[in-house]
Amino acid sequence: MFLINIDYAGKLLVFFGMLCIVLSKICLCLKMANKRDFKFSELIPLAIIYGFILIIIFGLILNNLKEFFIPVLLYYIFSLITGLFVYLRKGVFSTRSFFTVLFGAVLYFIGENISAISLFTNKLSRDFYLLNYVGVIWGMYFVVIGIFFEKDSINKNLETEEYLM
Repeated sequence: MFLINIDYAGKLLVFFGMLCIVLSKICLCLKMANKRDFKFSELIPLAIIYGFILIIIFGLILNNLKEFFIPVLLYYIFSLITGLFVYLRKGVFSTRSFFTVLFGAVLYFIGENISAISLFTNKLSRDFYLLNYVGVIWGMYFVVIGIFFEKDSINKNLETEEYLM
């Protein structure tokens, strides 16, 4: 089903779905926030890469967005913020936790971009719908597992600090 064929109720469901995903991304950002100081120069390369990918995706879907332009733009802004918070975990938590969450975030990013292209254009075949679900579901799985690994690294850090005191 492409955007051109979505009725009013379908549009409301798409808006509601996007709102729920944005709220979940905000919760993920709050969970992944840490107190480590960082330099904005660390984030610039990632933001440039992400921005370049967004320009490509928006180039593909822009003509069909219509009233979804602002919600999709906000959705991708929150995706960028989530990606930056994933990157800021580097060096704070264990390598295992960082790379597991990073892998999940990349899978999720691929899945959501396939979803946007398939929803707002007809450039993808039906085979890509499976990739969308694989990316989103397995992406979230790896993000959650990586956050569980975070608990292990926090416990090890606490044990080391207690041992040193």
